[in-house]
Amino acid sequence: MNKEIMLASGGTVHIADDSLCITYMRKRYSLSSSVIGGGFHPILYAVNQKLTSYCMTEKDLPGGSVASYLRLKLEEKGCDPAQ
Repeated sequence: MNKEIMLASGGTVHIADDSLCITYMRKRYSLSSSVIGGGFHPILYAVNQKLTSYCMTEKDLPGGSVASYLRLKLEEKGCDPAQ
């Protein structure tokens, strides 16, 4: 399923089988409780990525690591991983 929903706040929610991505035209602030990279940060998008296959180890992921896998997925969505 691929679907886009425009938000009254000026953002867009992109829904796919393997992810949920919220993009904004201007920076917003987000509070994340993530153990890695958590905190209060300015963002242009938020992504929840679903792993669609089983991997025995992190090295089995596309890109060979969690960071590389997520970077590849962000780039596929047209997002700048540095943001």
